[in-house]
Amino acid sequence: MANKLKVLNNSVRSLYHYNKKTVKLPYLPQFLWLEPTGQCNLACVVCPNSVLESKENITYMPLGQFKKIVDEASEFIGSAFLFLGGESFLHKDIFKMIRYAEDKGIRPLIHTNATILTDKYIEEIFKSGLDYISFSFDGYTKEQYEKVRVGAKYEKTIENIVKFLKRKKELGVKKPYTVLQTLITDSDTYVPGNELEQKFHTIFDDLPIDEVNIRFPHNWGNTLNNTDQYKPKTLTEETYSPCSYLWVSMSILANGKVVPCCFDFEGECEIGDTNTHSLKEIWNNDKMVEFRQSMVDQTYEKHCGICKGCVYLWHEKTLGIPMGMATVMGQSLMNVIGSGSEKYFKQALKLIQPEFWYTVKQ
Repeated sequence: MANKLKVLNNSVRSLYHYNKKTVKLPYLPQFLWLEPTGQCNLACVVCPNSVLESKENITYMPLGQFKKIVDEASEFIGSAFLFLGGESFLHKDIFKMIRYAEDKGIRPLIHTNATILTDKYIEEIFKSGLDYISFSFDGYTKEQYEKVRVGAKYEKTIENIVKFLKRKKELGVKKPYTVLQTLITDSDTYVPGNELEQKFHTIFDDLPIDEVNIRFPHNWGNTLNNTDQYKPKTLTEETYSPCSYLWVSMSILANGKVVPCCFDFEGECEIGDTNTHSLKEIWNNDKMVEFRQSMVDQTYEKHCGICKGCVYLWHEKTLGIPMGMATVMGQSLMNVIGSGSEKYFKQALKLIQPEFWYTVKQ
């Protein structure tokens, strides 16, 4: 508990130093994106993986390297998304990774396309200690879904998710906290709570989904700015905010390279390498400090091209807290009060700030 409170305290400190525009930080990150693999079995039109120019950096992180990173991170990290650009369940050691992170006191979280959830994988998920799982299911009909999730089959993916939820209900367990996320690609015509949406959600009636998350796809920095497959979320704020992820988190690719945020699938903007340096060394190295300063000065394009046009630099704030930092602070709080409280926390936020993007199942 002492370490969890330290992580939460550092999250609060991060907001102070962010607002103060401190670029060499007197605390360590609180959150990780740690990628087991950049490999994916789909080619979704809303994901940069579908347009990668090079596949050279796509690899699988060795279990030994994963453990080395987690060993150091356990001193100051509270939660970690064990994914970034790939489908994590493709990694042969993914359940060992989840268990190792959990045993080291890092709350393991996963986002998955749910296409390879076999009966064996479902049982392993419940044994592994996974605290949070989010299923991506983008579309309310077979036509919508398979147009976005290229390579996936509508009926099979639904079958996998329902099978997982029924098993969770049979076991009578609360973990993992379970999210169903849908990206709306036809934002111009979308009507919240439309008939198709309601009909789709009846599939999961009486099944233990904790949260239904309906969002609009963004441009992944500027990686998908020119896509004709969907309309990326547009800039809504007039006030610029430096990317707050640089003040609270680190993102590590499967090859061990550290990048500024989880949008950099290819390592275009490398700021460190866990193969040669510790996380503590990278956190305040020259590249990281210079990059934070460039965010403050709005000269970031010379450091990282994918930041140009990124919606997160102009995203509406949550209770006055910038997007990325709000996410990490929320996760730091969940570490202390438990993931079972997450739905109530988000329901309260929704009441306070109606435009809050999560829809939590009652």
